[in-house]
Amino acid sequence: MKNNVNTQQEDAFIFGAGTAGQNAYENLKLNYRILGFIDNDKAKYQSNIDGISIFPASILSQHSHATLFIASEFFEQIRDQLLSLRFLSAGKIKPLPSRLLAANRFEHEHKSTARALDVLACCCEFLKALSVKHHIDAGTLLGLYRDKQLIPWDDDLDIAIDASFAPVVQKALPQLEQQLWLKTHAKWHAQTLFTVGSFGNVPENAIRAFKIVCENASELPAVDFFVKYVDDKYSDYSLASRGIRMPAELNATIQSYLCCNYSWPIPARTADYLQQHYGDWETPNPDWSLQDLTNTQVFDE
Repeated sequence: MKNNVNTQQEDAFIFGAGTAGQNAYENLKLNYRILGFIDNDKAKYQSNIDGISIFPASILSQHSHATLFIASEFFEQIRDQLLSLRFLSAGKIKPLPSRLLAANRFEHEHKSTARALDVLACCCEFLKALSVKHHIDAGTLLGLYRDKQLIPWDDDLDIAIDASFAPVVQKALPQLEQQLWLKTHAKWHAQTLFTVGSFGNVPENAIRAFKIVCENASELPAVDFFVKYVDDKYSDYSLASRGIRMPAELNATIQSYLCCNYSWPIPARTADYLQQHYGDWETPNPDWSLQDLTNTQVFDE
């Protein structure tokens, strides 16, 4: 194992040897002595990251004193797996704030924040031209409404679209890639993501999101189109790890909101919407993580 800092620092492992785990390592290595990465993928056990080995979870039986940071959206599922092995106590297994899973937060990219807003506006114009019901969502909505800017510790852009328009959007994604290239002079790729199981109004094997990623990811943020399945009572959508439910009335009406020299589509009842989603949304929280949401249902593995 590689000891990358001095022995005065607390020993830790990182669960997840993918992109999120590598980002977590870069953000944690100055404050923790990273003993290794843990991963369920056996193919990774013969490799390393920055000279630090990747191990199966059984290595933790030799390091019950160490802290384990889970660098994954699937925190609850991984935590339960590890607790069943009884190598670490529950207090030693910790989630990471979303900011520590990001490589390029807006606070680190002052010059490109304006370009990020241009990207967001380009996506909204694309959806508007298709007559797709949509609004900015999640952390992007929170930042622009509360702070009149993108949240400094955020790293992507969020838009919600009504599920009835998902086939139209999917068919037109090549147009969006072209429009973003013209706007940024960088190549973009759009992915369609599907559900595995059903959740509320969200069917099994349905489109759950579109993810638009720039090849120049170090300078321009990814964009998520969350696909909302709505009935008279609820607006439901799925991430890979959990489903999220909101009262349908909170985003039934969309209004325009002027901020940062753009007019953005937002829920008319924005404060109520944010309260339902985040709880105390008015207090900035740099240590926020996905596990802080209370209106979710975590999926089984």
